[in-house]
Amino acid sequence: GQHWKLIKELNECLQYACVCLEPEDCPKLITPEDTDLKPGENWILDDTGCCPRHTIKCTGECPEVVCPEFHVVTEESAKEEECCPKTKCEPPVDACIYDYQYYIDPSGFEQLMNSSEPSKKQVHKVGESWQDGFCLSCKCLEDSEGLSQHQCSQQVCPTLDAHPDYDEYTLESESVPNQCCSKITRTACIDDSDIIEVGETKTFPYNGCLSMECIRTAEGKVEKIQKISSCNESCSVGWEYEPPVNPEQCCGKCVQIACTVDDQVKAVGETWVSDDLCTIYNCSMDEHDQIQIVAVEIQCSEPSEEELHLYVFEKEIMPNQCCSIYTRVACLLNDTSILVGGRVQDPNDRCTTISCVAEANGVIVRHEEKTVCNTKCGVGSTYVEPLSVSNDCCGECLKIKCSDNETEYSIGEHWTYEDDACYTYSCEARNDVPTIFAAKQDCPYFDPECPDEEIYMDELGCCKLCSALPKRTCKPEAMPSQDTVGIFEVSQPNKGTCTNQYPVNSFMMCSGYCESFTKFQGQGKQAEHVSSCYCCKPSRFDKIKVELLCDSGDTYSAVYDNIAECECHICNDNFPEIKGIKQ
Repeated sequence: GQHWKLIKELNECLQYACVCLEPEDCPKLITPEDTDLKPGENWILDDTGCCPRHTIKCTGECPEVVCPEFHVVTEESAKEEECCPKTKCEPPVDACIYDYQYYIDPSGFEQLMNSSEPSKKQVHKVGESWQDGFCLSCKCLEDSEGLSQHQCSQQVCPTLDAHPDYDEYTLESESVPNQCCSKITRTACIDDSDIIEVGETKTFPYNGCLSMECIRTAEGKVEKIQKISSCNESCSVGWEYEPPVNPEQCCGKCVQIACTVDDQVKAVGETWVSDDLCTIYNCSMDEHDQIQIVAVEIQCSEPSEEELHLYVFEKEIMPNQCCSIYTRVACLLNDTSILVGGRVQDPNDRCTTISCVAEANGVIVRHEEKTVCNTKCGVGSTYVEPLSVSNDCCGECLKIKCSDNETEYSIGEHWTYEDDACYTYSCEARNDVPTIFAAKQDCPYFDPECPDEEIYMDELGCCKLCSALPKRTCKPEAMPSQDTVGIFEVSQPNKGTCTNQYPVNSFMMCSGYCESFTKFQGQGKQAEHVSSCYCCKPSRFDKIKVELLCDSGDTYSAVYDNIAECECHICNDNFPEIKGIKQ
């Protein structure tokens, strides 16, 4: 900030003086860096000279020294040009600061410290020992220079192949909480390179009595147990010892040679009986060579509870025999005896009849006959129960209408069928019973020898007619079997109307042509046309029997006359009519 300036000339000598520069000629002021400062120093601007400048000045405050954890601060006296004394962080003299490498997780296992997490440091006095994790053991020592330092040793864990059980067992390593080394446990047994699983037993083909078993004890430890079995060769009475044939088997067996009963030996084939004579015993050998006692109990025939309820028995004790003999002497109904030959109605069921019968072999048998009433009546009928004061079991079907093809018809009603124009049907009362009557349309005689080309039907399609002149052909001819259904009818007391429900084959009728003519006879006023008519009528009969079904459900047999021969007779009312029925 100064420069030399010429002031005057003295004795021709130049004189210079040191003077301040002009402010504008002062050098540019540059702010210094704080890194050039020492502790307790600060930059200040000094403008007391010719040009302003930065100078160092003590602040009077020294910075607080922060040492690492567990370190202490030491000071040296400050020099004259220094604002603050020099400080230093020193570790403790009589202890070691240890930075832990491992931590124990919540499960109790050792884990390596993570670099992203804060470190764990502790101070240990000289002579003190500690564990870092489970496997690292450390101690604080003082060296020859009097400084404290730690020494650590790593625990060496045994390997599986170095374990003393390696040759006798299969081993497994398993980490254990709160321990350095893994737990080595036995998982199976080894015998001569053969692995025997827990619960299995090794046998030896050359020695059936020797075995090696692999077990797990109550404490959970796997152990190998060698067993040598001994054989009990003593056998019970009736048995004898048989040595084994195969060396793989340890012991033989007791083979039965006889039967034993109450310590008595019974030879095979021997037979004996029980004290009560009711059981026969035999010592026998079956198809598998097994000896056993076969007991056959004599089955005595005794009345069952049901038989005692139905019969009266007489008991006879037989000497020297197992069984007594029971003989039926009467029948029972509600504790009341029924002698042989007796027959009574059950007082509690009028449809049940009890009879006591002696069979051909002399055995008395109680018969119970149950009458089942058929209450299903046909169309046109209704079922009527018997009176309560009556001893009758069943009622009866009372016919109130006629029925044909599942259709009911009232008395006096007539009907026909489109496919059966030859008949007209009616419902009429016969002996107060509704009865169906069929009226067939009368057809003129049809000559059975009429040529086919001369045959034609009447307008209703009912009668066959012949356009050719007929010949005299009166003879018996069988009625169509379907036309005979229902033509036989009688009335019987307590049975009602009885009719045939099925066709009667070979029931004959007189059929054929008989000549009829009219001629002029007489003289004078007495002359007249006289007609001579001949009809085909029966001349001889045979007897036939027809089964009829009555309204009561019973059957009735009736005997009828059946035409055997026919002849042409004069048609007049004086010709005797012959009844077809014979009672």
